[in-house]
Amino acid sequence: MSSINKKKLVAIMLCLAVTLSSITKVNAGEIPGRYSKYVVDGRVDYKVLYEEYFQELDGNEALEAPTSSFTISVKRNGEEVESGTSDSGAILEAKVGDTLIIENTSTKGNGNRWSKCDFQISDGTNIIYSSTLLRETNDGIESGINLDSIPMNTSGTYNIYLNVMDNSTLNTEGWGNWAYNGTHRAAGTNPGGGTGSDFPGWWYYSKLTVEVSYNKPNVDFSIEYQGDDITDNKTSPATIDPGDMSLVLEDCSTPFSPTEPITARKWSYWDVSSGWKEISGSANKTTVNISNMDSSLPGSGINKAFKLEVTSATGGEDYAEHTAYFKKVLASGYIIYYRDIDTDRDIYPAKEMPGLGFGTYTESAKPAPANSKLVTPSPVTIVLNADHPFVEFVFYYKFTAPSANNPPTAILETPDEVMAGAVVKADGSKSWSNNPGGYIADYYFEYEGANLEKDNGSDVRIWYPNVGTYEIYLEVEDENGKHDSMENEIEVTPPIPTAVITVTGKLKENRKVTISSSGSKSPKYYPIDAANTTWAITPVSGGTAADIKYSGSLTGVESKDILFKKAGTYRINLTVRNTYGRTASASQTITIAPDLPPVAKIQLPTPAGVSYKTYRDPDDSNYATFEIFNDSYSPDGDTINKAVGLYCYDSDNDGDYKDEQWYYSKDGITWQSTGMNYANTVSSFNIYNIAAANPAKFTLKTKAVGRYHFAIRVMETIPAADTILEFLTENDYRRDDDFN
Repeated sequence: MSSINKKKLVAIMLCLAVTLSSITKVNAGEIPGRYSKYVVDGRVDYKVLYEEYFQELDGNEALEAPTSSFTISVKRNGEEVESGTSDSGAILEAKVGDTLIIENTSTKGNGNRWSKCDFQISDGTNIIYSSTLLRETNDGIESGINLDSIPMNTSGTYNIYLNVMDNSTLNTEGWGNWAYNGTHRAAGTNPGGGTGSDFPGWWYYSKLTVEVSYNKPNVDFSIEYQGDDITDNKTSPATIDPGDMSLVLEDCSTPFSPTEPITARKWSYWDVSSGWKEISGSANKTTVNISNMDSSLPGSGINKAFKLEVTSATGGEDYAEHTAYFKKVLASGYIIYYRDIDTDRDIYPAKEMPGLGFGTYTESAKPAPANSKLVTPSPVTIVLNADHPFVEFVFYYKFTAPSANNPPTAILETPDEVMAGAVVKADGSKSWSNNPGGYIADYYFEYEGANLEKDNGSDVRIWYPNVGTYEIYLEVEDENGKHDSMENEIEVTPPIPTAVITVTGKLKENRKVTISSSGSKSPKYYPIDAANTTWAITPVSGGTAADIKYSGSLTGVESKDILFKKAGTYRINLTVRNTYGRTASASQTITIAPDLPPVAKIQLPTPAGVSYKTYRDPDDSNYATFEIFNDSYSPDGDTINKAVGLYCYDSDNDGDYKDEQWYYSKDGITWQSTGMNYANTVSSFNIYNIAAANPAKFTLKTKAVGRYHFAIRVMETIPAADTILEFLTENDYRRDDDFN
């Protein structure tokens, strides 16, 4: 077992803009030979390479690296409450809702302008902010790394990292003139050396840590007895009335802010034998009524200590403790109390000796509990006489912290089974120190057969490339350097993908339907290979294979736009394959609805069944005016975008409109001849090429007295975004008229 690496718990994330990788041994052939002597722990160390190689190259006498540094100011309500400098070892404390102001204080090397940077903020699991932007113009104007409004909205430990590069033109063999003064060494890949490929190396980053905690609510409560506030009334204890043993606890807590209301409350009382116990039936109450301070609080002693713990909606927690002090008077005799000298709480039940006569009595203290010692002389003599028929006496005990020699307890949580290629969280965060105020100082993991994705300090994310049974080992070290370990077994199974079909779009004739496999799943490191994704679409009823339209191939695509020419039922089949070579299939049946034609309808200004009559108006050059309203609609919610009004005049007044010349209007005002009689107008008048709008009303002015017959023809549109235009014909646009 190798020794544990010494590292702070807060250093839980390697934040690099370049690829993060596990710290593995590298074959010598993967690193250029001229760099082999600068390899440290299997990687080319940029600091060593810079000082022992780059600065020794011919012409590099003036080569000087920049230094990376930054400052952080924590502001609360516009005022600074904390500040710190990178690499100082400080851990800044902030509250949820605070704002960080981060300023670049780096200095250039022999370059005269900034070129780029690698700046990131990690929450220990994810990178929540990253930037490589750091530029400087010839006139000295900088951009990047001057952040003045980063809100901290979630509690946690945030590690902030920075490295900088200036524009030095001296020879670094393509690496760039980066800083290496930072205290955080991080594994990454090196782009230099002119090899045409990356290889593992070490980089150095300036670092500062910010710990963000939830805003605590303001906790307080009062204790009332017989209408009086007896909270912490040590100097004036209340006299117990045997006829009224009730108490009232009243929550006086207030939230930190209106947006962080208190959502949970827990009330406890002090049991002299076993410590804090929750008060039965008190959960989340703002007022707790205790009917009998003795029977309702068994083991509580004569003085009643209470604790209220509250939690806010954002997770903030705090508590308050108060004690109600009582005195009990016997007609004669004495009472012996056994109490903690620091808290004044009873640690044993009181000894009551009522009804004793005058005389001298001897009492000895009870044995001191673990981690305590008796500080009151024992035994003690108690004298009862006419002046003092009743006496109280207290034995006090002083508690001390237990010896800090106990080893920690390692807790390793891992799944029992996982697929190859899937990321596994090996979690040691529930390990604890067994010493008061102690903590786990370091975590060390071993994971046979696995690759490291990310080391978060108290947990690691790993993945297994091969199936089999493997051991995962955790060793923890506490604040005193003592160790404990735990080992789990994990079964790694073949990586089986899951095929998932997603269908979007309108399931209607001549509409675009998109099928997608994007929801399919496979372990992260054996992803779905899109090149081997295959689709099949077959008719079940209503349509034929010829009615299924799409462009290109159904192989090697994650999604495809499909158009169905006929209503019916169709089956979609999907097969996916991951890079491990395993396949999975899925099938889904869809129903394509018919595209219903519109309903052509005109509305006259008169009630149904009543002839529409109009008269020539002398004030309008003797014209009569007809107004015909377009009341057409689409029964399936499509848009009617074309309409023409039509009419004919019964010129021979024989009541037959089919032998007359017909006229049309496409704008609702202007009329022109169709050049056709009724039969030809009905069969051959093509609204597709003529109409351009859908007028709501058609107006006809005429001087000819007689009968007129009106009709309307309408057509729906299919928006380009809802279809695949290359597969549409003129006849696919549904239309209707109200010719008899």
